[in-house]
Amino acid sequence: MKKLNYLFYLMLPVLLYSCNRKNKSEFYLPAEWEPQMGVIVNGLDDSATFEMVSQLAKEMKIFCLVPDSAQETYKKKLSAAGVNPDSIQF
Repeated sequence: MKKLNYLFYLMLPVLLYSCNRKNKSEFYLPAEWEPQMGVIVNGLDDSATFEMVSQLAKEMKIFCLVPDSAQETYKKKLSAAGVNPDSIQF
């Protein structure tokens, strides 16, 4: 049990330090509770993904990775669902 306590107290400063980035241009994976600029979605082919994007677009920016040839189709589909086109970036 003492070894676990030592390990915890050794790792705590490392974890706390890693949450404080000095260089804001470096990429890091944010925790789920941190504020995010948007969500990246790879395509809108199935109905579950489309529904998720429709709901998320009400609150944040969606970055959608689709082929150029399919962008117009997805834009029409999202507009028909009442999604603000300004919240989606292809």
